Amino acid sequence: MNHDDLHKAAELASHGGTSAATLAEVPRQSCLDQVETWIRRVNDRWLVHSGLNHHARAYMDRLAVLDPRRLARSCEIVHRLMKIHDPDSDPKPWFYGGLFSLATPEEESQYLEGHRFTRMLLPSTPEGRMRGEAEDLELAPEVVRRVQNIRSQIREQTLHTSRIELELKAAC
Repeated sequence: MNHDDLHKAAELASHGGTSAATLAEVPRQSCLDQVETWIRRVNDRWLVHSGLNHHARAYMDRLAVLDPRRLARSCEIVHRLMKIHDPDSDPKPWFYGGLFSLATPEEESQYLEGHRFTRMLLPSTPEGRMRGEAEDLELAPEVVRRVQNIRSQIREQTLHTSRIELELKAAC
């Protein structure tokens, strides 16, 4: 992804082409099968740079086999983020940031190589590295603030899903 593509990905306005109809289909309930199916459908419909949608599908396919519980948590995080994101902004950073929010460092390297903007959104990305990337990419201060806001929302939803998982374990 080149410098101009990153700025386009980070634009605050105009997210034409992201299909408002697709976003309107966000499942009301957190039924895992419905949410995962919806996430896969959205991912397959969106036009993204550098094959991010193909990497996201491969990541989900891997988790479905190796760690279905983490896939379920990731899907729940995306589901929650899509309900709270600003409808006037591009939902893709929220969507992909949430989807990869539980990625291990190895998975991050494998599936997000070349996707610097998405990597900046991950809660596991150290703040210093995120700021360094923002400076390297010459992102405007308002874009950096937006990245920080998305990161904090992703972190909050990640913590929320982990608390729910602990409560369910305790109840069983």
